[in-house]
Amino acid sequence: MPYFVLEQVAAALNERGKAFKDSKMLILGVAYKRDIDDLRESPSLTIIELLRKRGAVVSYNDPYFPTVGRGRKYELNMTCVRSNTLSNTTPWSLSPTTPVTNTPASSTKRSL
Repeated sequence: MPYFVLEQVAAALNERGKAFKDSKMLILGVAYKRDIDDLRESPSLTIIELLRKRGAVVSYNDPYFPTVGRGRKYELNMTCVRSNTLSNTTPWSLSPTTPVTNTPASSTKRSL
């Protein structure tokens, strides 16, 4: 899944003439699965690492992880972008300046 996500992000950026380098990206959720505090085998960690290797500026938010430091495979040294709430109150159409890629865990491919 991490390489699929990377391809989808690359396609979304490419469609808008943007590069990975210096693109700001926010990852929502880094836990292995919903509502747990377990990072083991989390694909989000690989995704963050791959995005950073391409030059993206990556932040994350996950209520279970105020920081993500060093693991057996990763040394991310990141602090959670904190907020009390996250709310999408307006359904989005595509913004010409902001690439958004929806990459669900299922096999459905869809770029917003």
